Amino acid sequence: MSYQEELIKNLREVKEEKIDYFNVENDIEKGYIIVKYEKLLLEEKNLYEDKLKIILPKDFDLMNDDLLNSKYPSNEELDYVYTSEDTTVNFNFSLEEGEILNEEVEEIRDIILNEFTRMYPHSEMEDIKIIEKENKKIGTFSFVVNVIDGELFNKMYFIPLKMGLLILTFSCDIFQKKEWENILDDIILTIEEKE
Repeated sequence: MSYQEELIKNLREVKEEKIDYFNVENDIEKGYIIVKYEKLLLEEKNLYEDKLKIILPKDFDLMNDDLLNSKYPSNEELDYVYTSEDTTVNFNFSLEEGEILNEEVEEIRDIILNEFTRMYPHSEMEDIKIIEKENKKIGTFSFVVNVIDGELFNKMYFIPLKMGLLILTFSCDIFQKKEWENILDDIILTIEEKE
């Protein structure tokens, strides 16, 4: 049984167990994560006409058009935005079509990283790295920006797929950064392209 099949099996068999909400050690293989003292069940979400799947919190839904237009005025680049019920946590997906080689991922990440460094000179770019999964390289970096009502934590991922380069941007308010930061890479590693 593959890792993905095992994970999906566990998601379907989530058992009630006593959870220590004050000493959380999130593990997506349990079929849920704990964020802000809340248990979020996980499920498989299908994207791009079922060509791509990812494990996300079950209660996260696609953002409605009105909210999408107000929160992301130039949203023409966004294909999907999965958001929490209170819309403070978002997973944004956009796909750049065309073949991207593993060797190009770091260069692409660095180009965008330099652009964000220029756009947000007061924000420190952090967690700049390459994640390797089954002969695939995934580029990532994170940063915090000031917004009208506080600070926003952002983490970007650059994932080469057969159908193109998937750019996934995660965002949440600064108060949830620590909890999400520890589980994000594991969530991203559940992305699987269907044949």
